[in-house]
Amino acid sequence: MFTALTIVVPLLFTKTASNKLDRFAGDLSYRVYINHFIIIQTVGSVVTPNGFVFALVSILMATATLILVERPARRLKFSEAPRIKPLNGGTKVRYYKTDMP
Repeated sequence: MFTALTIVVPLLFTKTASNKLDRFAGDLSYRVYINHFIIIQTVGSVVTPNGFVFALVSILMATATLILVERPARRLKFSEAPRIKPLNGGTKVRYYKTDMP
């Protein structure tokens, strides 16, 4: 069984690497990890502890964080980043000068 899983799982990852739903689930997984403790503490103080409610609220919060915070931050990062130029024009330079004053 373990041998079959070690062969099948990498094949599944290579086959689903370009799948948008798989990429979205991967993006959500870190946000769920970050948000779940806060959700458990806040929702648990309001309602009776229920794993389904915690999971649903964590996924909704992770989706909102991804769409409203992460994606705009990524666009801003790549669109308005200062251009970095090597001082002597070479490719193997350790010190850089930015366009910013």
